[in-house]
Amino acid sequence: DINYSFPGCIRNVEAQGDLLTSEKPALMRNTTGCSSKVEEGTFFSSEGGYLVLCK
Repeated sequence: DINYSFPGCIRNVEAQGDLLTSEKPALMRNTTGCSSKVEEGTFFSSEGGYLVLCK
């Protein structure tokens, strides 16, 4: 249940102690790479979007 938006970058995501990356996501919808002027990661705009990471 998502009640709030998150416009920003997410990086260094871990699941069960393993670092997940967005290099080869299973599904990416309405997301773009973060600005090279900020840092590496995945950007979710105020219009929304989602990213599914699979190991």
